[in-house]
Amino acid sequence: MRPIFVAHRRRRRGAPPSTSPRAVDEPDTPEPPQPTPVPDAAETARVTDGAEGSFIGTAARLGAMGAAFLTGFALVKAYAVANFSLTTGSALLTTAPVSVLLGSLMSYAYWLFPLTAIALFWACRRAGRRGWSGGCTVLLAGGVLTALLSPVRPLLWCTGALLLYLAVFRLPGRLLRDHADGTSSRWTAVGLSLTRHAFFGPQLFFTVALLWLVIASLPRTWVPVEIMRIQDGLEQKFIVGNVISGDGEWTTVLRAGDRGLSRIRSEDVYTRRVCHLTGAQSPGQAPLMWVLIDRPYRSPNLNCQRLADDRPGLPVVEGSFPDSG
Repeated sequence: MRPIFVAHRRRRRGAPPSTSPRAVDEPDTPEPPQPTPVPDAAETARVTDGAEGSFIGTAARLGAMGAAFLTGFALVKAYAVANFSLTTGSALLTTAPVSVLLGSLMSYAYWLFPLTAIALFWACRRAGRRGWSGGCTVLLAGGVLTALLSPVRPLLWCTGALLLYLAVFRLPGRLLRDHADGTSSRWTAVGLSLTRHAFFGPQLFFTVALLWLVIASLPRTWVPVEIMRIQDGLEQKFIVGNVISGDGEWTTVLRAGDRGLSRIRSEDVYTRRVCHLTGAQSPGQAPLMWVLIDRPYRSPNLNCQRLADDRPGLPVVEGSFPDSG
């Protein structure tokens, strides 16, 4: 019995300490798995409704801001086109409120295409820093397309303005960063902080460009100039202006010279022809893709003064040309 007792003592002596002798021989009992908590349906619905409400609220705010901007733009545009006359501006806005916006976008096309091309190239460059992707390809293709549709002179002007912006706001910061060290002066630190400020980012260039575009073209009408042969009493005359409304019994014409309104019976309008009035419209220009293939450009619209001079026997309504009223 003694050897058995010794072996038993040795086995017990090498075992880990335990408060109970049976803990050495019995295996550990695994804990029962905890039940997975089931999300409350009401809580899930509340979170979903909150996300949808946030999205709807953001969309509503953006829609309200867009509507306010378009309304303000239409008011300012009609006021400027009317030579800052409240009476004429009110008549323009009430006669054709929708065409103010749509026609103005087309009148900006010569400059919007180059600015859009530059914006797409800039976005492609920034997106390419994180690695080339399908989005970069789409941006690059859009930039090439809008550049090909851009007239050459506006494209060169916009490119030159971008280079000037880079030389003034980007190049100094790059030079200061390359030469900055621990002994840099205070003015170097101030210059670095200014060039890194978010205010001088690329949005400054595009904001100034769009603001200049809108202000420079505010007095220009949103519909083309036309020369019309009309019956005025017992004689026929020419009137040159923009047809604001031509539906129904009356035709409303904004005279090109003094920006006054003439209302003519539609049955008294014999002929209408779109023409080009020097100074009131941008001259026609060939897009870049036509220049690359050496395709000549000829405007389909003749000069308004030339068309009027072809019929010297017909007088022109006063205020039709800028030099006649």
